Amino acid sequence: MISIIIPTYNECENIKGIITKIQAVMQSEMISYEILIIDDNSPDGTSDVVKKIIKSTKCNTDQNIRLYTRLRKEGIGSAYKYGFKKAKGTYLMEMDADFSHDPKEIMCFMKAMENGSDVVIGSRFIRGGERNDAYVRKIFPIIGSMLYKFFLKSNVRDITSGYRLYKKSAINKVNLDVLPDDFSFQVAILFEFIDKKCNIREIPIIFSKRRAGRPKYSTNDLIGNIKMLMKLYIRRLLKNNQY
Repeated sequence: MISIIIPTYNECENIKGIITKIQAVMQSEMISYEILIIDDNSPDGTSDVVKKIIKSTKCNTDQNIRLYTRLRKEGIGSAYKYGFKKAKGTYLMEMDADFSHDPKEIMCFMKAMENGSDVVIGSRFIRGGERNDAYVRKIFPIIGSMLYKFFLKSNVRDITSGYRLYKKSAINKVNLDVLPDDFSFQVAILFEFIDKKCNIREIPIIFSKRRAGRPKYSTNDLIGNIKMLMKLYIRRLLKNNQY
């Protein structure tokens, strides 16, 4: 089974469409799946939309759509950690609700897993990958990935990508509770996998402009990623100086 974990905050305009599209892909491929919506008490009524879907869909007789509504906005990293602990699948997927990640590409992730990978990252920065949104939103991930590659000698090209598939066995090797709650979670968990010698593979994805609503990435998240870079760099220096 694959558990598709989707954090939401004010995604009422997108959530029904993305769930419907995921269902269509999974059913056409006859893959066992569950969709976990982790909603941070969205004031726009995102959770109410999901409740209606759960109530109306015939496909939910086995509870393959589950909604978890939290009391407040706790961050995307916190949402993924919460979802990982609730997931029942052998494979755990991170995915955005705003159509920047195309559900049609889920099968590409699954096929990449068949080759012995522990982690598959959807990359915007390898051949075949692309990012189709505003230039100002392209530049920070590019610079961030370059800095991580330079300071930490990482072979991963798209460090901050949020479209990923993990084996549950790989997730179980990581102490999720010590990882950050904001966007820097993506970087932190990736370097946990690198340190644990997990098999990491990148596949190209087309990252699209969100269909509706406002982007959630903020200046605070950028600062969080810079702090994470410094923390990981210092940790790497200390580790290399041990004898």
